[in-house]
Amino acid sequence: MYSATLERKREIATMRALGARRTTILSIVLLESCAITAIGGIVGLLGGHGVAYFGAYILAARGGLVTHPFLISALQPLVLGSVILLGTLAGLLPAVLAYRTEVAENLAPFS
Repeated sequence: MYSATLERKREIATMRALGARRTTILSIVLLESCAITAIGGIVGLLGGHGVAYFGAYILAARGGLVTHPFLISALQPLVLGSVILLGTLAGLLPAVLAYRTEVAENLAPFS
């Protein structure tokens, strides 16, 4: 997120020049960070359950041991929420960097 924000300074300055408030820019970057983290967390959770399902299938085929891989514990939603919160907090530095982007110096023509 940090390097993406550094690369998009010109785009952020353009949005500011077109009338976007600083808080709007801050909100956009934080929302993007939250969305990326949420998607990653959900894909990771589903991938983990997929691997558990495959492992349960192999165990059942070889040894007759039957497990329930799609059983969701009460801890998983709490961990997912914590991951999303930490990802959003990690996006705070790029969001503040985008918030402080100066319009005039980032819209100057390249020399």
